[in-house]
Amino acid sequence: MFTYQGRDPIKIPNPTEVTNETASQDNDSREIGQAFHTVHYLLYVFVIVHQTMSIQLSHCTKSKYDPWGRLITFLIAAMLIIQLISILRE
Repeated sequence: MFTYQGRDPIKIPNPTEVTNETASQDNDSREIGQAFHTVHYLLYVFVIVHQTMSIQLSHCTKSKYDPWGRLITFLIAAMLIIQLISILRE
């Protein structure tokens, strides 16, 4: 590969050659799968729906709403465990 800047050619000593094999290897090394993201989305949707229903139930029954229930505690613990696994996986 040669490019010219003024009159002096610039030569790259070891150019990177991209082939189908090297491109697929780069993608495969960081691939964690679509199921990993789907689990996160479903977990958050479940928690949001549950929290919304709890707020509505507390409002209708005029009872005290506790945002730090067992579900939120479980969610925080699950997210910390998933982060720890992803850190140790690398």
